[in-house]
Amino acid sequence: MACPRLIVLMEFDTRPLDGLQSQYWLGLNALSFRCHPAGDMVPLQDVWPSAWLLAPLLLLLLTVSALLWRGQKRPVAALLGHYLAMKMVAWLGHRQRRLLEASTLDVRRVQEGGLLCHLRLNQHTEWGQRHRFKEVTDADSFRQLHPLTQYGDYAELIHRVIQGVPEVLTAERPCTLTLRPPSSEWDHVYLCTPAANVHFFLQVRLSDSPGLVCRARYDHPDALRGSSVSILQGSTVWMDATFHAFPSTWLLQRSASFGRLSAWRRAESWMPAGVSVGSWLFRRLHAAPFQMADERDALYVELLLALKDPTLEVLEAASARELCAAFATLQERWQELIEDIRVGTLSQRLELEQDLRQQVNGLLYGDAHRADDLCLEFEKGFRGIARRLWPNLKLVAATLIGPNQLYGAILQNYCCQDVPIYSPVYTVAEGLVGVNIWPEKPVPTYLLCPGSIFCEFIPDNSWKEKQPKTLLMDEVEVDSVYELVVSGVAGLCRFRTGDVVKVTGFHNQCPIVEFKYRRGQTLNLRGEQTTEEMFVQALQSAVRQWAGAELVDYGCAESSLAGSFSVGSDHHYEVFVELVGIRNLSEDQRLKLDHSLQETSATYKSLRFRGSVGPAQVQLVRGGSFRELHRHLLNECPGTPASLEVPRVLRRREHVSFLQSRIIS
Repeated sequence: MACPRLIVLMEFDTRPLDGLQSQYWLGLNALSFRCHPAGDMVPLQDVWPSAWLLAPLLLLLLTVSALLWRGQKRPVAALLGHYLAMKMVAWLGHRQRRLLEASTLDVRRVQEGGLLCHLRLNQHTEWGQRHRFKEVTDADSFRQLHPLTQYGDYAELIHRVIQGVPEVLTAERPCTLTLRPPSSEWDHVYLCTPAANVHFFLQVRLSDSPGLVCRARYDHPDALRGSSVSILQGSTVWMDATFHAFPSTWLLQRSASFGRLSAWRRAESWMPAGVSVGSWLFRRLHAAPFQMADERDALYVELLLALKDPTLEVLEAASARELCAAFATLQERWQELIEDIRVGTLSQRLELEQDLRQQVNGLLYGDAHRADDLCLEFEKGFRGIARRLWPNLKLVAATLIGPNQLYGAILQNYCCQDVPIYSPVYTVAEGLVGVNIWPEKPVPTYLLCPGSIFCEFIPDNSWKEKQPKTLLMDEVEVDSVYELVVSGVAGLCRFRTGDVVKVTGFHNQCPIVEFKYRRGQTLNLRGEQTTEEMFVQALQSAVRQWAGAELVDYGCAESSLAGSFSVGSDHHYEVFVELVGIRNLSEDQRLKLDHSLQETSATYKSLRFRGSVGPAQVQLVRGGSFRELHRHLLNECPGTPASLEVPRVLRRREHVSFLQSRIIS
């Protein structure tokens, strides 16, 4: 038999590059190999299996050639690792999307299966014996035997776990602590188990969600029978949604990731505290897999590595606050960054360990042309700077939950104009709640993941009750507002998160929710209950009436915390704002906020009319004050920058005094 002739057919897409008319990018995802024996086209592996040994080599050579044409200088091992990681994510994402779809068809069974699983894992712990986990047979019996809880019910137990006492809340020994934003106190930390660190990145990247407590592994065979537990729904699912909404993100340009380089801290005993940087798989998809002690140095290095690559298509951050901090650092230090890119070495002004400096320098090379291009763009100003620095930028991915909603609006209106901002996941203390599978929608909504944590919902007319009746996933109603209650394997059961969500619809039997606000971030002088959502709406309305002003950040407090600094004897809101564009506010401008609050809240307007509360007092603080407060809070707690959010409503006098010392008007 004659040896078949080998014809390699390469099917690929080419597209011209901006400013480089003769250079093209090879779309490797459409690449295929075929053999042509005797005139018939058949799969290569069916005719000449040994020829497949040549395919990876040919694929790699084509990849390297295409990237060199684009001016990229990346190691071959990094290219191959990136390509394999993308393919692995694609496979996992497609598979887990199908599993998620299946779980939405019978949410009650899936939820109860996961609940019974984690209860059996922890039934011999001190908490499990106290609340008779062995006797739980379904969701109804669980709600009868176990009361609703708040953090105070766990504070002493978590402290004992930190001291090394075993099997208090979890059968598995926890390995790390983490924060749930916007808390910044030692007594508001949560536990994470080793198995969760190993498995949870497949459900959701830890660094994507500040303050995340992970799920433990489901390795009890009896507990798993009859349940549809999926531990891969999260990161792979949202990345699958991103790939479908923005197909060009399949290409081998890496995304730039900000705010994930801070090193772990140590708690009062053996346990480290912080947020995991992630697994090998996801490190391959990012530009800077280092850990650094100083947040400012970390942001500088991340910016440097991102700026040197003009082909980036995705910017990622654990939260919108982290991305705002990155652009603020860019605005302050762009001249230093350009100089480092021009000479190809890291500035000596950064006090880094020698081995870390060598690692960073190993990724740099002198690029005067890129430095000149960047300088021209910076001199034009920073409005819309992201798209001008990275012309191929397609997406910004960052969490927009809670305080980050305002940061997202700031990014959209200033640095990241005309770039979609995607909030991929919704998480709480016990783990993943939902995934946003509609990245193209402007208002993020999240499909709840039935196979993740067990969820209950408290109707808004029952929030003041100590033990209100709860509803399950299949019992909630569209357009209704609820407080979220969660139970997971990391120790918290029927835990009132304080998160308020609105059900916007259903996907099969599974609710789709929109995050509204956190009950703990509510101002309440005389029963008016001004939520974070209402306050932000009023503040943004007022800022639009301050000619030339743009809002950078804000914080507020009730006047009882302001001390002698407070103006007026009536109870009122003390509001600290950081602005760009103006450095002073007239009295009439300050009153605009109070007028906006009255338009937003009928209860507040009534209290103002009766004189029960005084007008809100607006204080203008100097630039960078809230970033300084963030660093100050980091020194008080065992978190990392990615795990800590500055609370909008300040509850501690020392934090109010911190901002008072930075007032300029």
